[in-house]
Amino acid sequence: MSTGTHITEVYDALIALLKQRVPGVAVESLTDQQFDERNGRLLAKPPAVFLALRDEQLDRRRDHTATTYQSAQTFLAVCGALVLRSTEEQRVGALELLQKVCDALAGARLTLPSSANRAQVVLGAVRLAQFDEEGTWYELQFTVDSVAQFSANAT
Repeated sequence: MSTGTHITEVYDALIALLKQRVPGVAVESLTDQQFDERNGRLLAKPPAVFLALRDEQLDRRRDHTATTYQSAQTFLAVCGALVLRSTEEQRVGALELLQKVCDALAGARLTLPSSANRAQVVLGAVRLAQFDEEGTWYELQFTVDSVAQFSANAT
């Protein structure tokens, strides 16, 4: 049994944090209902923030049982806005939402039920994800750093 950082707990903590600090915007996990994998396009209606786990890196710490790891979970926060008046206002709206998300996440410490340690959020790269009639979407990559402890005798 793991006593470290569970991915579902991190998702829940991130969503709760963003809903609290960025009110009035839909905040959810990214699912196939919002994303068309075949065409690589977001289908959801902005304004919205969608979270997706990209990967997790586990680096072994110095323990002889190899059950303690430094965990770095990389997430994507996809932030979108739709303004029908002009594409410039739409771009500005998406960037303003992205800035609010960055402000909410930068340096945040997440309290997770399964861990005595608090996981820290570290911001990474930003890129344009989509720009079309469905809205302007920017993608923020960030990591959640924590310690993961696993049981050597999990069943």
